[in-house]
This record gives sequence, C-alpha cells and structure tokens, in this order.
Amino acid sequence: MSTVTYHYKQVRDLRVPIITLAIRYGERWFPVEAYVDSGATYRLTVPLGFSDKLGVRFNLLGRTGIFSHFKVCFDEQDFVITFSPYRV
Repeated sequence: MSTVTYHYKQVRDLRVPIITLAIRYGERWFPVEAYVDSGATYRLTVPLGFSDKLGVRFNLLGRTGIFSHFKVCFDEQDFVITFSPYRV
C-alpha cells in the first residue's frame, strides 16, 4: 500500500481535514466522510452533534486503530493530509 493524500474540504470559510473513505457492509461499500482529529483518542461512526452547527454531517476519525497503522501528516500550508502505511 502506498501513501494516500487527501485535500482538506472547504466548510464555509474554513478548510478542514475531512476525508471521504469507504466502509464495507456485507457485499456493498458506502462512502463516508470523516473529520481526522489527531487529538481524539477514539473514532465515532455516527454523525456528531456539533456537525449540525457547522452545516455538515460527518464522522470523527481519531487515533485508535488508525494512527498505529499509518504515519499521518497534516500540512496546514497546503491543506492536505497524508496517510503513509508503516512497514510491518
């Protein structure tokens, strides 16, 4: 697996690290938006209450289960986030 780069999404007047990923349920894949939060310990896969105030619906992608498998880099100048797999 190679490095994957996502561009931040524009939410009103902000650029934020929201990425689109796919979740498999049975034999089908579904696109899901998730806010990548390096300060969050866990991930939530239900729409968050504060997302209504931002005008978007997304999930939270925290460190547990993700950051131990990928080196995650937030580039606040170019507004991109990269996921590079750790070699096992």
